[in-house]
Amino acid sequence: MSNKVAIWIAVLALLAIAVDNFYYGGSGIFFLMRKFIDLIDYFQFWR
Repeated sequence: MSNKVAIWIAVLALLAIAVDNFYYGGSGIFFLMRKFIDLIDYFQFWR
């Protein structure tokens, strides 16, 4: 992955977080963080 692609992905991710925070009060990113933690717990069970 080139630096240009990495910068665009980072910009898009930050823009998505900003839009979620502005329009929905950050509930979408909070939901995704909770699901990611559940996924980590699931993988930890299979370790």
